[in-house]
Amino acid sequence: MLTALLRWMDPDQLFAVLLDQKPEGPRSDLPLARPPAIPDQVLLKKLIPADLYRDAMQAGWMGMHALSFALRYRVTELQLLFHLNHADVDHGLRQELLDSWQHMQGLESLPIFGFSPLGIHVSARPRGICRAFDAISLWSCHESTAGIFCAAHAAEAFWIPAAAASQQAIMFRYYADLQNFSLYGEADLEQMMGAFWKRYEAYAAEDMGAALEYFGFQEAKDLRALGATELRRKFLQLSMVHHPDRGGAEENFVRLQRHYQRLKLYLEAL
Repeated sequence: MLTALLRWMDPDQLFAVLLDQKPEGPRSDLPLARPPAIPDQVLLKKLIPADLYRDAMQAGWMGMHALSFALRYRVTELQLLFHLNHADVDHGLRQELLDSWQHMQGLESLPIFGFSPLGIHVSARPRGICRAFDAISLWSCHESTAGIFCAAHAAEAFWIPAAAASQQAIMFRYYADLQNFSLYGEADLEQMMGAFWKRYEAYAAEDMGAALEYFGFQEAKDLRALGATELRRKFLQLSMVHHPDRGGAEENFVRLQRHYQRLKLYLEAL
């Protein structure tokens, strides 16, 4: 099944679909601003035929594992392609994707890819800046470097095993090797995926009370009554107040982003 899924997920096709998505939430160059996530299912439904997606979802934990592994394998491949100082890639494909990116985004930046329990993260990083990224603990680094990573984040080179690497680098290392797909059986995956969804639920619900209070809601039912469109309108209004470019404090803008993401995830799960 993994082989069949990968056939429908060429790097250039995934790249085009990722750039076509417009996830809600701010894209920011602030050091603490995590890029918004595109849910796996949104991408998978655009990349693979409906019958193949259905068959994978009906194939138990192995099918779900195949969907997740295939998508993350290709995201890892994209990350390597845009680490311009990394030599072991398809240089023709790299140039093709680089040309597409520059046509749409210009010459001054390069894309960053990663993943978390929330989905796939995509953002832009200026050229000559450290490309370290971890959606949990290392959202961005603004240190200049002549290579891929600055000295402080050298362990993020996931193709060179390093114990000090972030969780993202460890995951990149795992998904970069197709042989790792066969490490676990159905029972192992059931236990692992159960633990994953528990982490997801905790991650998505983090600071729910604080987020409700920040946006002026007394209870979750008030948020449900407002709905996603009005929540986004309220978020944009607050962004005009708290964005550093408009005189706001950086920490307040980061807090606004985090709380908005929590409330949006809550509404999406209904």
